[in-house]
Amino acid sequence: LTDLMERIRSTEPHFVRCIKPNPQNLPGMFDRRSVVQQLRYQGVLQAVEVSRSGFPMRLQHRQAVVRYLCLIPSQVRWQAEAQAIRGEYAGAAQTLFA
Repeated sequence: LTDLMERIRSTEPHFVRCIKPNPQNLPGMFDRRSVVQQLRYQGVLQAVEVSRSGFPMRLQHRQAVVRYLCLIPSQVRWQAEAQAIRGEYAGAAQTLFA
């Protein structure tokens, strides 16, 4: 289970969402109401709203460590700095934001 969790944390998942253009699956026909309903059910419209609210991206571990290292207390900073020096940015980020 630990190996599985490490593998999941090390990936950047991408999802493919299939949208049917019309309920009858006919070519060349686009049913706007059906498409909007599918986008709403799949959470795509909500994700767009969140993105527009100011959360458009996720920082890479290295970027987060470099940007926020100065904000943490010194007793934790040394540990995160040591991890960053070894190139263990995921661990350093976890130390920073735990």
